[in-house]
Amino acid sequence: MRIGRCEVCGNVGEVWVCCSTCGSICVSYCADCLKAKAEPWDLLVDYISCAGHYPKDISLAYQEVVKSTCKRLGKTEEEFAESVDYEIENDTYPQWVARHPDWDFEPDHDFN
Repeated sequence: MRIGRCEVCGNVGEVWVCCSTCGSICVSYCADCLKAKAEPWDLLVDYISCAGHYPKDISLAYQEVVKSTCKRLGKTEEEFAESVDYEIENDTYPQWVARHPDWDFEPDHDFN
């Protein structure tokens, strides 16, 4: 445990750095987001969009991760599906890297 910003909900306080369900990446979670099994929105959108459209191409286990994340963030599954569709249709650069709030990172070339 350390003091930091939860990468799911953005709250500042006690966080735990743990492995994400979205691959080999560590994420800072507050207790509530960790308990809810919620993931950072952009990370989850990127991860799911690599597998296919939501929900038709996604396993029931990951549909539950999406549902818990939407509930925790006050968003809908429809909003999530629209974000996934947008990434697939526009072949966007992974937003997790491009928009992560704690990183001062601008790609020096186009990854598309």
